[in-house]
Amino acid sequence: MKTAKKMSLRLASLALTLTLLLALPLAARAVEAPAAAAPAAAAAPDLWKNVPLFSYRYKADGDYFYNTKYAYQWAFGFNQAYDVFSPVVGSFYDTLRFKFTYGGRDWLVQAWKGVYGYGLFTGGEIGLYSKNAGFPLEQYASAATKDWIGMEFSIYHYQNKLFTRPMENTWWATGFKRYITSKDFARDYIIMDATLRFPNADMAAAFAGALAAKGFTKGSVTLDRSYNTERYAVNGSTVRFLWREKAD
Repeated sequence: MKTAKKMSLRLASLALTLTLLLALPLAARAVEAPAAAAPAAAAAPDLWKNVPLFSYRYKADGDYFYNTKYAYQWAFGFNQAYDVFSPVVGSFYDTLRFKFTYGGRDWLVQAWKGVYGYGLFTGGEIGLYSKNAGFPLEQYASAATKDWIGMEFSIYHYQNKLFTRPMENTWWATGFKRYITSKDFARDYIIMDATLRFPNADMAAAFAGALAAKGFTKGSVTLDRSYNTERYAVNGSTVRFLWREKAD
């Protein structure tokens, strides 16, 4: 009975989310110009960089797409139904959910890496969510502005760095590079090298405990040809981790 009730609530949440998404207009997408001046010879316009795509932006210095931290997705929070239905929108990724309790709230740091848009993009995401401690439903609210943390990550294909999403105070850091893999590509060698900067060492330690609970080992976080990932290091209020194989 409890299982059926939880499933009904999750489906209702998903239906509401999809309804709201369909009702939202497309937001115009700004393009960040690179520091270097444009070449004198005009190139053909790149349609990828000029079609409005919800809350997405294009980073010319790095050649990747990302979501603004004020993206409309903030309003919907997170539950696992989003991951269950992700293949419907062409997202084929691995994900890990790091759960811990701090300051009277249950926190979720979720990381994703894989292919998106039916194989047109390769990238990753990190999100920060919370709910009242002990609240039984797995529905998390996106972190409030006062709770945003510093997030940075790089995505590698083997040892080839595809891009770096630089450190930013936010609730959701994303990055998607074009035309790297197909949806059938083995995701085991898409590697995320992430750094999270928390407001204090206590919260960082709580998150580090969640990493350890998932089987991450404390130690060096230098990516080498052994691809020995699933490691983390703590430096005061900052936690860095390497992730390749594990998935929820």
